[in-house]
Formats: sequence, structure tokens, C-alpha cells
Amino acid sequence: MPVQFPSFSGDGDSRSVLATFVLTVRDFLEEIVRSGTDYFGGQLFDRDLHDEMERPFFEIYPEFERAARAVAGLEAAAIAAHGLSGEQLRFKFSVIGHHNDRFRAIGGVTLFRKLIDALDVLLQSLLSALVPAGIGTGIAEIKDYIGLSTTD
Repeated sequence: MPVQFPSFSGDGDSRSVLATFVLTVRDFLEEIVRSGTDYFGGQLFDRDLHDEMERPFFEIYPEFERAARAVAGLEAAAIAAHGLSGEQLRFKFSVIGHHNDRFRAIGGVTLFRKLIDALDVLLQSLLSALVPAGIGTGIAEIKDYIGLSTTD
């Protein structure tokens, strides 16, 4: 079943939705890594790279849980400094939702790359807020390499 990314109203504490986002990125990447295809069966990755992708992804898998737990401890100042609340976060989730809906409806490498790019912007902001704790760099790298393994 296709993954649905969370949304945010722009009001209230964003920590729980951000933690959910991290785990949803994990679930989405797992789904894509396992299948290697979009929702219509279209091949997303170069076959030789896809064959090597699953083991490294599952090595970093526990880091998603660690990052989601760390989000709960983010200070309000770090959340604000990285645009992880309010209308900024609402807009970011709207863009992610838009690209996810298009990828689910149409499929294809181009829309997959757009969705990966949309996820990347928010994920990088969130992970940079967690950097003082040394959490998340492996997650960013595995997501980047999954995106770099797409077919032409």
C-alpha cells in the first residue's frame, strides 16, 4: 500500500508530526527499495545498483527510529531556527504531499526524483537540527544514494 506522508495544520507543537515524518520516509524508502518500481511496475533504478541497495538500506534502518526519538527532545529554538513549525512546516508538507500524490497517480523516474528532492529539503532541515546530537547523517546519505540510483 502506498505510503502517505503526514500533513501539518501550522498550529501547535510539531515534534510528533516530525517524528512521524522520519518514520514515514523510512517506510517509503523501504517500499521503494524492496520493489525497485513505482506503483505501476515501472523500473526506478539501474538494475545493478538496485541489486546492491537493500543491504545498506537495512544497515541504516535503526537510525530512523533513533532520529524519530531524538525529535522529541528538540528545543523550541532549534525547531524555529530550522523552519520546522508553523506555516513554514505546513507549506513544506503541502509540497511533499503534492509530489507524493503525483508520483502515486502517474509514477515514473522524474516524479520519483521530484518527491525525493522534496523529502530531502525537509529531511535536511530536520537532520541539521539534530546534528549536535550526531544523529541522522547516515539517513541522509542512504536516501541520497537511493535517489542517485535511478534509471535515466
